Amino acid sequence: MQTAMERQRPAPGFDAVASERMAPSSRSLCGLATNLTHTPSARLERPACSRRAADRTGFAIGWDYAAHGLRPPESAPDIIVQGHAAAAPRFPAPKDHDRFVRKWLLLRYNAWRRGRLVSEEVTPVYLRSIDVVRCPVTLERLTHATGTDSDWSVDRLNNDAGYAPGNLAVMSTRANRAKWTQGFAEVSARAALETASEGLSAAEWSRLASLMLGPCFAEDAERAPLHPLLALAPQTVRTASQQLQLALLAHRRGGLGCSLGKLKSLSAEIGAAQVFHRLVKRIRRQCERGEPVAVVFRDGQTFLLFTDWFGALQAHGVVVRAESFTVRTLERALRPCVYGGAWGLDTLGYAV
Repeated sequence: MQTAMERQRPAPGFDAVASERMAPSSRSLCGLATNLTHTPSARLERPACSRRAADRTGFAIGWDYAAHGLRPPESAPDIIVQGHAAAAPRFPAPKDHDRFVRKWLLLRYNAWRRGRLVSEEVTPVYLRSIDVVRCPVTLERLTHATGTDSDWSVDRLNNDAGYAPGNLAVMSTRANRAKWTQGFAEVSARAALETASEGLSAAEWSRLASLMLGPCFAEDAERAPLHPLLALAPQTVRTASQQLQLALLAHRRGGLGCSLGKLKSLSAEIGAAQVFHRLVKRIRRQCERGEPVAVVFRDGQTFLLFTDWFGALQAHGVVVRAESFTVRTLERALRPCVYGGAWGLDTLGYAV
């Protein structure tokens, strides 16, 4: 369901950065830029201080295009062009650029055109850190700058937040376009249909919901519904249930230094030792068969056992204790981010 603020703004087609035509020429950037609707009337309604801040941001984006020897899109507003013109003489030998720099520039440009917040922590280095070889939703190998549905894109998992660490994931253009402005409830409902829709299968919708769960409930993780952990995205905010699912998987796959001894003792303490044993045994067998992460908890019986065990933790008020036993594993496996003011949740991710 779209938020009130989203409904007031023209839909961008799909979020942020779709296929990447990011050669240094302005012709290659123009196609993406024209997909994004500029709303000058919305800018006129902003307070003068907000307009000045937006202009400074736009000028800085133009400046950074020039610093890397790249031209902004042909449709770029005057303030972008001014920033580019001011910087060009300063960089007779432009900085090197790669696909992460080009994606960073395009992400900032597209976000600025829509009035979206972009955290200063979102840099080319950060984008490199969250890059993946395969789309976590479709599982297809990602391509770059081919203009096809398999091209990589950077998407906000919580549409009511800005571009900030913990709210971003790399996925295919096809997955990004299918998600569009849908929230967790809508994506989860599509997954429950067990039929393909909007270009994604039910399994793909379910993996997308798995990615979105933590960011969409960042403010109130206790309200997050139980959902199987079906996709791993680096540095993504996660809920308690997903943290514990990850700990179980990490233990059985080895190499991450996770011991289940404390979880086993805690389960015995609350009378859930039997269900915990059955759960761990079942996951061990699945991993021994070589089943990928994306299907272990999709198995109905496995997730039912997890639900029973997690329900016991909740009933005895020891979920936080259980989580604390997985911190080291999560730090090594995901280096999870925490959300904060850079997300702009109070303004639904807009710079106002």
